[in-house]
Amino acid sequence: MHVNAQPTEIIFAFGPDDSGPLQPLIDAFNREHEGDIRVHRREMARASDAYYRQLVSDFEADAADMDVFGADIVWTAPLVRRGWVQNLSRRFYGAYDPDGFIEPALRSATYRSRTWGVPWYTDAGVLFYRRDLLAESGLSDPPSTWAELVSAAQTVQSEAGIEHGFVFQGDEYEGGWRTPWNTFGAQGGA
Repeated sequence: MHVNAQPTEIIFAFGPDDSGPLQPLIDAFNREHEGDIRVHRREMARASDAYYRQLVSDFEADAADMDVFGADIVWTAPLVRRGWVQNLSRRFYGAYDPDGFIEPALRSATYRSRTWGVPWYTDAGVLFYRRDLLAESGLSDPPSTWAELVSAAQTVQSEAGIEHGFVFQGDEYEGGWRTPWNTFGAQGGA
């Protein structure tokens, strides 16, 4: 680095950091690269569709002040087609081992055989279950298929006398296309 040179300033755009790990990561990065790179955070909208509209509006108005941004997996193709992201294939494969990533997450950042982003985290759904309610209903193992989940939920509902055998985030949004609200809708629910 040249004497008296200013660090490269990078604006990182991402939604609200409700659980708190984002700012400490940025702070650690800034400490590690002090004098060379300085990251500043721009908070974007919370909801995925509002965040995307905010990006589109900024890019269309040529007012996008961000250098790096977190993106939803379904945005890769439209962002590439509009010319709003750069092909990172050479940089990605020069810096990372693809086997170190969950393959579907890596595919989500790929479009037309090129890499346009780096998977950062996987927002995977998790099934929590009440072992005590399963045991009271004579079930020893948690369900491992959708059919078993429906059956176990119905059994627990009738045996334990509870109103709902299965609850979930069921808002209609693009990320919910494979969620149980879609799957169970055709089966009558549980």
